[in-house]
Parts: sequence; C-alpha cells; structure tokens
Amino acid sequence: MERLAHIIETQQFTVKWLEEDFFPLVDKMKKMLNSKGIIAYLRYFFARRALTGKNVVEFFFGASTRTMLTFQFAVAQLNGNNFATDNAGISSSAVKGESLRDTIKIISGYRTTDVIVLRTAIAQKEKGMNLKEAVPFSTKPIINAGDRNEQHPTQTLIDLYTIKKEKGRIAGLTIGLGGDIGGSRTVKSLIYVAAKYPGTSFIFISPQMARIPEEIKDHLRENRVEFREVYDIKEVAHLLDVYYVVRMQVDESNVVQDGGRNLTPNYGPPAYWKTSQIVRDRLSSDAIIMHPLPRTQNELPYNTDEDFRSRYFEQAINGEPVRMALLLTVIKNKHRKKFLKNTNPLSF
Repeated sequence: MERLAHIIETQQFTVKWLEEDFFPLVDKMKKMLNSKGIIAYLRYFFARRALTGKNVVEFFFGASTRTMLTFQFAVAQLNGNNFATDNAGISSSAVKGESLRDTIKIISGYRTTDVIVLRTAIAQKEKGMNLKEAVPFSTKPIINAGDRNEQHPTQTLIDLYTIKKEKGRIAGLTIGLGGDIGGSRTVKSLIYVAAKYPGTSFIFISPQMARIPEEIKDHLRENRVEFREVYDIKEVAHLLDVYYVVRMQVDESNVVQDGGRNLTPNYGPPAYWKTSQIVRDRLSSDAIIMHPLPRTQNELPYNTDEDFRSRYFEQAINGEPVRMALLLTVIKNKHRKKFLKNTNPLSF
C-alpha cells in the first residue's frame, strides 16, 4: 500500500521537489486564476475540474482568516466539495474530552473524506492535541494548517513562493527574522526549509525572551548554515534581502515580559524589531518586507503599506494558488507520486 502524502512539517520538503515540481504547479494555478476569456476557459477546462467528486474536510481548532478562506477558495476553484468546521474547540466532541487521534480516526474513516486540513490552536489548552502524534491514526492524507506554536508548513510554502517570485531565487539570500520569533510557528517552519538552499543565511532579531529555540540553532550549526542573533534591527537592516517580521505570540493568559517591560499587544514592543521609518530607511532598495499576518500596529504600522518593498499583501494573495497546488499534490495521483518520490518521509 502506497504511503499517504501527509504534509505535516517542513523537514519533509526538498529543494528538488520545490523547484522542479511544486513551484511550477503553483505557477500553473496562478495563471489559471488570472486567466480570462473563452480561450483561457477552454485551456483550463479540465484543470478547473481536477477535484470533481473529491471532498476536503477542514477541521480548525485555532482561529483563522487567510488559511481557512484560501483553502475554501482553492477547493471551489478546482470544483471540489468543502466541509468546514471553524470552531472545533467549542463545537466538536473535543469539548466532551475526545482526543485528536479519535477525531482523526473517525473523520478519515468516512468514505466521503478524501483529505483532512487540520489546525490546532496556538495557545493549546486541550489535552491530546498533538497533530503529529495523531497522523498515524488517519487513513486519509492530512495537511497541517497550523499546529500549536510548532509548525505551519502551508504558510512556509506561500512564503518561499513569494520570495522566489519577488527575488528570483531563494539560494544565497540573507533572511532577517524579527519579532517573537521563538514563539512563531511560521518562523520555525521557514527556517527548516529555507536552510536547505545553498548559501542562505539568517539574522535573528529579537530580545532574549523571544529568541529562536536552541534545537533550531543546533540544526543550523549541524548543517553549517550561517546565522547571527542581534537585539536591534537597525544594526543589520542594510544586510537583509528579506525582512520577515511577526507579531507577539501572546493571548490574555500568556503575558510576555522583557526586563519588566510588558510586551503584550496593548502596550507594544520596544523598537528593536518594529518596522519603523528609521528601519525602512536602512533597508536595501531591493529588499522586501514580509509578514504572515495578522499584523498589529506594533510591529507593522499601516504606513509600511506605502513602502515599495512591502510584499505581505502579495504574500497573502499567493495563498490561494499555493493551496490549490497543495490539494492537487495530496489528492491527484500524478502529483502525489512526485511528492512521495522527491520529499523526505515523515519522522515519528
């Protein structure tokens, strides 16, 4: 029996699969979305029906706007059927104490289900909510749409595709990561796969309390990937090809402190990573500013939108063709075979 094409962690991805299989498929989806007229309609007639008769179950415990909507749009564009639960934390049997493994076992057991898109909450309070541990109990492919503060591989594919389109390459770039990078699942996911591109280096910009976990830094050292850590982005802004900033990963029950200074969104962070005018003045003219969104005014003020280097809205828009390509990858035999052949097996 052929193994399932689960998409759970970015350690699975290889440069070969991304460059030769996945990015070209995303390009095709993007062209299809942008096409107009009768000729274009006929050209993509069968592509637009690629998921006819296929059923995608979205089971979201964590809040979402872009991820949920773009998966729904992706299913609709490919003529599939979508079944979504966006408040599973309060509307599913998890409220009654059902474990994630049992939930997955049941959902995947229905003949109607073809793929499960699963998201757990960042501030996970429920027991038994480890997405990766639930995967072996599924008989259908699972796509990780954000697992606690661990990983968000579909966002990383969007990020990498955006970088490739905007910069022309990923290899050899210096990527600056600013904000609560230690608590950001998007940052962790991005590091693991971007580090596989030759010559890529990282600059981590954060206070001590928000630094990248040691296991990720050990991974970079083992693979001889250059990185450095600084407190103030003004020291390194001129060195960056990409500045990827994230918000503070906090909620009402998780107030982060830095030397007695409150770093909740209500009070805002100090200016060591905020995208302020002085920072934008020091960025290279061909650098790009990215953010996985949602943003707050603290790390990404609205006036940054006017900066010609800002790419976070384009980044968000890329979510639709990327997730269309993802669904084809796990469901359609031709793309699934390429994925299983050219990526790394899941490690449990």
